[in-house]
Amino acid sequence: LDGLMRFVPRKNESEFLAPTFWDQMGQIAATGRITVIALPWAPESAGAGMNKMVAEGKFRDFHRKIAALMIRYNLNRPNVVLRLCWEYNSLGGGGWYHWSTVNDGVGTFRLAWTTAVDTFREAGITEPLWFQCANKGPQNNNKVTGADVWIDAYVDGAGLDHYNSWPPQNHDAGWNTAIN
Repeated sequence: LDGLMRFVPRKNESEFLAPTFWDQMGQIAATGRITVIALPWAPESAGAGMNKMVAEGKFRDFHRKIAALMIRYNLNRPNVVLRLCWEYNSLGGGGWYHWSTVNDGVGTFRLAWTTAVDTFREAGITEPLWFQCANKGPQNNNKVTGADVWIDAYVDGAGLDHYNSWPPQNHDAGWNTAIN
């Protein structure tokens, strides 16, 4: 096993900040394995307009609390990857995630990204890698590309979530068509 990815519990602030999750992730990171934390920039209870609120700095204190937990549980390490606001280009109900670019636009998402990353860095989180992850398939906003949201000084890598069901790719040719 080279690493592990877990999604932070994110229904509300108390669930998000519960020490158990951060302690478990710290224990994994201490082994030297790649430790990926899928991290939205606010709890789901923040609702629609989340990107605008983050861009305006309304979650800076919340981000400082997360940074403090990361430092406490030894997650300020180069083998930690913060997969911030995955599938940012999803559709469905205005984006099935409140951080979708569909909700507040690409410019607001980009400003929210830099605001969040700046706050984490100011709070001492300097070692983890910052990853963006788009969604591929008919359930995404194909007009928003990785190039639209990429910010060199703030993004270290990118990934792609692709679900094998729109249409299914059950052979090499199907997969090659889907990912190229």
